[in-house]
Amino acid sequence: MAFSRKKIFSREDSYGVVALILYIMITVLIFFPLVANFRNSTLIPSFGVTSALQGGRDKYHFMWNFWWMRTAILSGQNMLYTHNLFAPYGVSLALQTMDYIDGFISWPFSLILGGNIAGFNFIILLGIVLSGYTAFLLARHLTKSWIASFGAGLIYAYFPQHISQAIFGHPNLSSIEWLPAYLLALMIAFERRKMAFAVVAGIFLTLSTLTDLQLLVISLVITLVYLIYHLVITKFSSPVKVLYLIMTVFAVWFLTSAPYLVPAYEALGVVHPPPPLSTTLGNSAKPMYYIIPPPSYLVYGTIFSQVYSSQSPFLQPILGGHSQWMIFVGYTTLALAAIGALISKDRRRIFFVGLAFGAYLLSLGPSADPSQLSIQTPYDLLYYHFKIVEYFRADARFSILLMLCLAMLAAYGIDAISKLTSVFGTSLNVRRTKIVGIILLILILLEFIPIINVQSYHEDPVYSIIAKDPTQFSVLELPSSLTQTQLAIYAQTFYGKPLVNGKISQARNTLPDYMYVQLYLRILSRPNKASLGRLKLNQISEPVSEFQLAPIVLSYYHIKYIIVHYKAMTKVSFEILYEALSRGLGPPVYRDRNVLLFELKNWVSPSAITEIAQKGPIVLFGSSKWSPERARQWTMNNTADLIVYAATPALYTVTLGSTSPFCVDNLNWTAQGTMCGNYDPSSLVGSDQIFLGSGENVLSISLLGSPSSQISSIQVAPS
Repeated sequence: MAFSRKKIFSREDSYGVVALILYIMITVLIFFPLVANFRNSTLIPSFGVTSALQGGRDKYHFMWNFWWMRTAILSGQNMLYTHNLFAPYGVSLALQTMDYIDGFISWPFSLILGGNIAGFNFIILLGIVLSGYTAFLLARHLTKSWIASFGAGLIYAYFPQHISQAIFGHPNLSSIEWLPAYLLALMIAFERRKMAFAVVAGIFLTLSTLTDLQLLVISLVITLVYLIYHLVITKFSSPVKVLYLIMTVFAVWFLTSAPYLVPAYEALGVVHPPPPLSTTLGNSAKPMYYIIPPPSYLVYGTIFSQVYSSQSPFLQPILGGHSQWMIFVGYTTLALAAIGALISKDRRRIFFVGLAFGAYLLSLGPSADPSQLSIQTPYDLLYYHFKIVEYFRADARFSILLMLCLAMLAAYGIDAISKLTSVFGTSLNVRRTKIVGIILLILILLEFIPIINVQSYHEDPVYSIIAKDPTQFSVLELPSSLTQTQLAIYAQTFYGKPLVNGKISQARNTLPDYMYVQLYLRILSRPNKASLGRLKLNQISEPVSEFQLAPIVLSYYHIKYIIVHYKAMTKVSFEILYEALSRGLGPPVYRDRNVLLFELKNWVSPSAITEIAQKGPIVLFGSSKWSPERARQWTMNNTADLIVYAATPALYTVTLGSTSPFCVDNLNWTAQGTMCGNYDPSSLVGSDQIFLGSGENVLSISLLGSPSSQISSIQVAPS
């Protein structure tokens, strides 16, 4: 039985392949500095940051995400929780910006292309190519014109907000190819009343969800506006069929997304509270920047660079994330979109005009004062009454949806202009139409060509030393700045041991609480003269100095290696840190031009601690429920543990400077029961007597009548 070539591969399909190849070629040409050193270099911003490293640090966060997904799957661990960050307690990843889809796609390519950086770069460029291609497919469905559709793909692939997210290392926001794919499947499902396309739409909605929850929100906006448009345009005919279709979309979506959505929803407000209003306002779009090219673009960049400087009055208050600045829509795109909206006869343009206006409105974010009537008032009704809306912290990213609409309207515009030019002339009309179309495509692309800079990454030999150590331990990297921590979590992918540092989406903390309450660790986390002075206040009665306690504290938390990136520190901080580490651990075991490596050579045994405790009980914080409050006190919530090492068994007095009365229970000696002693509310000091055995004792401190208390001092002494 012979098959027709036309049925297997039509001319229309071949045009689609040509479009895909052209998007690949254009992307390679624009990003050639990256392609030339694909395995060891990454994109970095060319403006708006104090350093190239700081501006591009989020990429390391995503490289760790992709690595962790592979590690968790291969080792049978839960992807939504890790003990590899904030060791030893770990942290929930339910609301981590994981980008699961790109993580899975990058897996084989990281192996094939030779490492995490190559796999990450592949994802970044793939998102640009596929975004152009899926926009091309959507526009071809609307216009049936190859050149108009290709122009729409150019706009959607290379508009500044998209490229800026790629440059700043956000694959979750540069992989926006699922939005036009979802809209295309949704439109076909409703136009043809085909349940199969509703299933496909549900799958694409899941792909958006598992890439980034912000893309889910954008997709829901698309769905709502399209449903309203479809019902109005069809005069509410066949509402039952419409209901079946939309229920199919969301049923497929929920069934395939639930393993991630349910724990993410449960974590709302628990793991991550919503960002403050100031952050949302800072990350909202400034209308004028829609029509002002960013300075990192080839054609107009230098002309408007002053408008983007930190001294610019237009950036007051300054936008939150630098990548949010670049929302320029392009003059050619805007003109073509206007022509398409006015001239095209396709009534679907009404949907894109309405959706574009809605996206623009949402991008402005909520108003600072909702009591005043403004253009943002409709959004205020959502933002101030539905808490989940508060989690969309960067409203300028709705410009992604705006650009999708403008790309489709521009496709209508290119198609309309092409049809107008073909009316004039006879034998040359086809050639003239192609020339006009090519000129329009060139104008679109010229406005969107960015200046590309790359930065090479070279693994420090210190990580090879750690990787060769077969024992179980944790690693601490200092300083604990956000920039250095993001590099630290990427470095963890080389040695695979738990890291004391951590970085979770939308959270600024980079170290667990115990780093700020244990006396010795506090000087490591805050190496300055003030913190050293506070350590000498001796808030916990100890028979030895904090430097003599260093091996005990590090052994308790199983911290064996401490890496110091001294070039990232001030001279004073480094000198204090170096003194503390040298006195506690001895001289560094490795040094180069970038780092110092300190090693706890031997774990301190319980018997050795008991010998040290001959001078008096040694007290350590035993749980993460202690948190730093101010210079001289901590906060304790409900119950918290103390680890007390005593040399001889006896009755001891536990004295706490506390804003609440408390009870003490020795968990090692449960038979004796909880002891509740005296509390003086005038001096805010309480004391209880408790029996301590020889060696380690775990004391549980329970508050009476208060959910939290400020602890200013702790003393344990023989009665």
